Amino acid sequence: MERTVALTAHALRRLAAIDGLELHGDAETRQGSQRSGVVSFGVRQQPAAAVAAVLDAEFGISVQHSHGALPDHVRLRLGPHNTIAEVDALADALQKIARGEFEGVYTHDAASGDYLALGGPPRGASRDPSHDRFFVAPQRPTYRTS
Repeated sequence: MERTVALTAHALRRLAAIDGLELHGDAETRQGSQRSGVVSFGVRQQPAAAVAAVLDAEFGISVQHSHGALPDHVRLRLGPHNTIAEVDALADALQKIARGEFEGVYTHDAASGDYLALGGPPRGASRDPSHDRFFVAPQRPTYRTS
């Protein structure tokens, strides 16, 4: 539990420093003192499903996202299997997404509500089932369109 609290605090510090990213929840949740291990956020002017798709397709990071919930959000659930390096990789990827520095082309699937990378596998295809919410795939190939 103590490790998860420390990871949550680190994640909150890293994510709070990203311009264009908004943490959701009350002040205590954002400080990590209430629900350790769970962080909800959004990237301004990007649907949560699109953020999740870019994280997955271009950075090999699988996260959960809301389906029609308000506010539209991405949910990060940290656990004992996660590392500081994974949290840092997520924060670096989100900083790039917030700046619009992603290369793929994504299409919205109205039936599922997800965004799919054109030319890549469906979102979550590489997800390791032993990690239920947040997983960084080692050296996963990226999918870009020209």
